[in-house]
Amino acid sequence: MFRREWRHAGFSLYRALIALATVFLVQLGCLVGAADEPKAEQKVEINKENELERLRGTWQVKSFVADGDSHDSNFKFIFSRDKCVNEWPRGKFGDWFTLHFEFKLDLKGNQKVMRARLVPAANDDPYDRAQIYRFSGKLLEICYYGDPDRKGTPPRRFDGSAGSGQVLITMERLKDELPKAKRP
Repeated sequence: MFRREWRHAGFSLYRALIALATVFLVQLGCLVGAADEPKAEQKVEINKENELERLRGTWQVKSFVADGDSHDSNFKFIFSRDKCVNEWPRGKFGDWFTLHFEFKLDLKGNQKVMRARLVPAANDDPYDRAQIYRFSGKLLEICYYGDPDRKGTPPRRFDGSAGSGQVLITMERLKDELPKAKRP
């Protein structure tokens, strides 16, 4: 009987040592593997020149929604290096109606932010508007707060629904304005 208890105790001791060694090796493997994995907080750096090139061209507005209300979307955004022109067709406001903006990109945070400043006509004060933008397939979406008191704050999400206080503009690049592939 004594031998049987000893074998049983020995077997339990053996199992405990194996379990302890397994835990040690698993934790050691996790520590080694953790060094090889990229950290979730690391952000992909966005090249400003590439972003400016992606924006460049004429974009036709497909939808214009302000705080849940759809509005006339028959106008264009024309982007050049650091300028943007909003252009409405003849007849809407008399002759061709245009607004000219200068903009800067802020690519440091979680959202891509475009800070636009109206290039004023005589005696008008310029204003700055922080708007977020993103490319979604062939579309470009821009979103900003409609409230003048919040114009310097970029929205946290793309939302033009009722109660959001935001304007959401969705546009598509005109086919004749597609960027040409760069030759090697």
